Amino acid sequence: MKPLAELLRYLSHPAITEIALTTGRCPMIKSVNGYEPVDSSVLTDEELNRTLLTMVGPARAASVTEKPMKWSVRAEGMATLAVVAVRRSEGLSMRVMRTGDATSSNPGRPLETTPAPGSGVNTAAASRIPETTPRPGTTSVPPAEPPPAEASAASAPPDPRDILPPTVAPLVPPPRRPSVTGLRVIKASSSGTQETSAPASAGALPNFPKTLSPLPPAPAALLPTPVQTVVPSSTTEMPTAPYSIPPQFGPDALPVVPPSSVAQASPSPKQAPMAFPPPATTERPPPPVPTPLPVDLAPPPSMEDSSIDISIQEPEPEQAEAPAQAPEPEKEEHTRQLQVRPQLPPRSRPDFWRDLPALMEEARRIGASDLHIVSGRPALFRVAGELKPDGEPLPPKRVEQMVLSQVPARLRAAFDRDGSCDFALQSEAQGRFRVNVCRQRSGLKGSFRLIPKDLPSLESLGLPVELIRATRYAHGLVFITGPSGHGKTSTLAALVEILNRETRRHILTVEDPVEFVHPRKRGLISQREVGTNTRSVASALKAALREDADVIVVGELRDAETVRLALTASETGRLVLCTMNTPNSAKTLRRIIDQFPASEQAQVRYTLGSHLRLIVSQRLVPSAAGGSLVAAAEVLPGSVGLSHLIHDDALSQLPALMQRAREQGAVRLEAALAELVRSRKTTLEIARDYAESPEVLEALVSGTAPELPPEPGSGGRKLAPLMDRKSA
Repeated sequence: MKPLAELLRYLSHPAITEIALTTGRCPMIKSVNGYEPVDSSVLTDEELNRTLLTMVGPARAASVTEKPMKWSVRAEGMATLAVVAVRRSEGLSMRVMRTGDATSSNPGRPLETTPAPGSGVNTAAASRIPETTPRPGTTSVPPAEPPPAEASAASAPPDPRDILPPTVAPLVPPPRRPSVTGLRVIKASSSGTQETSAPASAGALPNFPKTLSPLPPAPAALLPTPVQTVVPSSTTEMPTAPYSIPPQFGPDALPVVPPSSVAQASPSPKQAPMAFPPPATTERPPPPVPTPLPVDLAPPPSMEDSSIDISIQEPEPEQAEAPAQAPEPEKEEHTRQLQVRPQLPPRSRPDFWRDLPALMEEARRIGASDLHIVSGRPALFRVAGELKPDGEPLPPKRVEQMVLSQVPARLRAAFDRDGSCDFALQSEAQGRFRVNVCRQRSGLKGSFRLIPKDLPSLESLGLPVELIRATRYAHGLVFITGPSGHGKTSTLAALVEILNRETRRHILTVEDPVEFVHPRKRGLISQREVGTNTRSVASALKAALREDADVIVVGELRDAETVRLALTASETGRLVLCTMNTPNSAKTLRRIIDQFPASEQAQVRYTLGSHLRLIVSQRLVPSAAGGSLVAAAEVLPGSVGLSHLIHDDALSQLPALMQRAREQGAVRLEAALAELVRSRKTTLEIARDYAESPEVLEALVSGTAPELPPEPGSGGRKLAPLMDRKSA
């Protein structure tokens, strides 16, 4: 977070009216363009509490609740500031606004002062005219020349409600502003005294003085003389307190032009530039229309080349009652000087709000598997299974521009109806992505799955080459299973690449959406995308039975209808490769059977047991060195013993069958994880988190596990003769 003095500096610009500070967001300023960020850092509760303590003191800061509270403070060299704070469950919110110069504690009454002797101001008139309290760091306004004696006797003192506003030229940034010599936050106490506090040092809360002392005036030689004007009020309201217009310096200062109506009603050759007009006019002209502030808030070159020194002075209790004097050179070592340059709101979005192509390129560069763009959060990259934020929080409008523009026109209606959609995004520079866009509580969210530019192979994925047997079957069912995000689609693409490269078969894929694009090779490959080339997975599978397809590849079996069609396709002599989001082989078989009613499960078990060829359940495990993932695969080939277990609904004996079928190529997940630990590709602590039975994994790593598990019940005794039969 920027220092408090630097944030308050923004309020010195005429176009900046408010500073907004909220937990979990960037500091914002309010200008003619609305709210805009001024810093890339996200505010924390600790920083906001320290800022509130500095502004209003510990007692008032501790009283902030869910009900908004407001205080008026004065800062040396600035106008009166209003501080509004509210504390909610999500954090602290704080607003600092420029409201004008110091006002009375009772807003319904004007400030009244008695003019000093010899000031040349009529005492009777001064008692009715609101006081103009100059800003701290400015001198009082010089009085206007008194009118002739005969004019004073003939007219009574003007009523403040009848005063007409003078017409002034539009305010423009001056060619050069005076240096601010001091910044001090002053809080008005209930007793009418003023409390001066110094900002807290970094990492510590501020020390507030125990005694209260008035603010010493700044050196008169460094302060400009303001031009005075009065804000008119309605006839039914009390007159408001006056305010000061920043003076114009240099030879290019704009003169103040009085209104023509006032000049005609009361011509006075010796009238001061801002003297009050006589109350002779009965008809009030409409108030002057303020000139719109320029959108470009860039300061003049003379201001950009200058630096402003801000000194935060530490109060000294022993000099609290002494009259204030100009700072002496020998005390400069007690003043902490902050050399800062004037900063203005950005004209466009900051650089840390990168566009979507830049985020995609960054994801490719760091080897991420996924990119998440969420409203109000930084861009998130999934690297080696972990989400890592990068950059600054993205505003909801920015996320909507980045994500919603990528949704194809054909999916807009479905997105508006369902709140989410899936599609593939292709770019020559960034490659191909599988995209999901959805609506959530804070706005839109986009999830981008990076698809490798090169087709994967079993060797590059770290899978056993024995899986190539899945491509040798003429017909049957092959399932690639595992949790979401563990490489099932990549394994399926590697098997399709082998079929396309080495065989002359007609391969038909049904995907939602198409991820890996396979080029034309020896085989004939047809890739159909749901929503683009076909209405649904079920309709594509029905059509595949009449398209002379040798191999049917289904991206995912999600419901009973697609499972039924996949079983039917295998019965008609096709090889069906598909994926399912199941953790292991036993739960894969149970999921398939349980999707059908009880009256049909017997037939489903018979078809599944007769045509099942291979089940591969894989995990991507973090490597021992970190920064990458290694694959562990459970392999269950089809066999007569497996077919009998499925027919008899004895899937609880499947682990024992896999242990006894190692010679036929069966591999338990714990055995695959133990091999990764022994080869030092991962650690035992990491592997335990991915094992179905951590105790079995530890026994396999230590070498204490028996070669064969103990014989289970009566059903288990059937396994031995079954395993001696020839595998299917």
